[in-house]
Amino acid sequence: MNDLSVDRSPSNRHEEKSSDSPRLSKAQAVVDSQGVKLHRFLPSGRTIWTVVGRECDFLVDIDPEDETKLYCACSDFYYRVLSTKVSECYHLLAYKIALKQELYVTVNFSDEEYPQFLRALVADDFKAITSRKAGKEEPLP
Repeated sequence: MNDLSVDRSPSNRHEEKSSDSPRLSKAQAVVDSQGVKLHRFLPSGRTIWTVVGRECDFLVDIDPEDETKLYCACSDFYYRVLSTKVSECYHLLAYKIALKQELYVTVNFSDEEYPQFLRALVADDFKAITSRKAGKEEPLP
């Protein structure tokens, strides 16, 4: 996570005044439709969080000790969050809302399923990102 985390300290944050409301609405809609999922692998207790997007479920990660270190596998994160055009994609916002409201789905797997699950998740995320025309950004929500 260290290589892909983004410094969101106040001095580095780009304020999103006009786009906050649509992102917040979209994020809340994802939460309300049970689109935030905690995948728990047992007995180890390993966890992976995903958020439903338009093309697939996207891997999301926020450092619990420092919420300014965050990651999402979506193209919005790559094009806008890393370039500080926006502070977070709606997937990360949905994740934070779901945690706060305790409105997420928990899916339990065995540890033996972990490698296959991770391979499939990363393959889906890669396919969703690379299926767009190279370098073409989506309009801001």
